[in-house]
Amino acid sequence: MPIEALGGFESMRESVRSLQIYLMLAGALGLLSNIAQLVQNIQVPVAVVVNLVFAGFCVSLLFCGARLKMLLTTNSRAVVTVLHTGIGLNLALIALLVSGGAEPVSIVRPMLGVLLLLYLRANTFRLAAEEGAQVASAAA
Repeated sequence: MPIEALGGFESMRESVRSLQIYLMLAGALGLLSNIAQLVQNIQVPVAVVVNLVFAGFCVSLLFCGARLKMLLTTNSRAVVTVLHTGIGLNLALIALLVSGGAEPVSIVRPMLGVLLLLYLRANTFRLAAEEGAQVASAAA
């Protein structure tokens, strides 16, 4: 069955405000989670580095969420770059976990992170195009 036949995907279109909430919620929850894991795994140098890198990424998600309206109209590439960075970090974490012999269940969280970031990326592209069209029509 083609995906278009399932219908209902138009209702999953995010607004600027809901995308802001997603970015800020993902950033805040990720930051708290990485700080908790950092404290828990302070004796493992690789875990400390990974958690610090992901905590920095979460701060960038918070920034993008706080400034999303402005970034969509002036520099949407910055938001997309942050999302691409997050996708890359999660894929690198999956590779690290798999190569380290981690339990298969441990890759679920980074895989969900990749899926969420791809969803946010698609909506960022759409909203940037819509915001650009609104700015262009207001200038005309």
